[in-house]
Amino acid sequence: MKQTYLLLVFYLLLTACEKDQSLRNFEGNYNGIFNASSYGLKINAPTEIAFANGRFTVNEGYKLGSGTYKIISNNVVEFKDENYWTAEFDWALLLSGEYDYKINGNNLVLTKRITKSSCFLCKETNNNSYQYKLKKK
Repeated sequence: MKQTYLLLVFYLLLTACEKDQSLRNFEGNYNGIFNASSYGLKINAPTEIAFANGRFTVNEGYKLGSGTYKIISNNVVEFKDENYWTAEFDWALLLSGEYDYKINGNNLVLTKRITKSSCFLCKETNNNSYQYKLKKK
């Protein structure tokens, strides 16, 4: 019984450290490009994002913003924008919601798949994606 308890505690500590490590992997200032392809719209905008202590700030880009982020799994991160916005644009353009992420050295790629149900202007249900291709400064 003691061994099972110790293994459980060790496992919990190990997974907590892995998530902390992933969070630390995001830390820093990044430059890159924001690409959006949705409902006939094509956007390629220079972008700068700062990540620190579970918070993010989009300093330059198609849509600015700031808020919190957390690692959901080994390849998914969730962003929560904390700003007030008017309603006359596609809110999916904000860095908010769940994104697939890939980290390769200093490169970070964030990809959000847009479905017809999450985008009232989308004409198709596939090939709608918003992606940040970033490189750590």
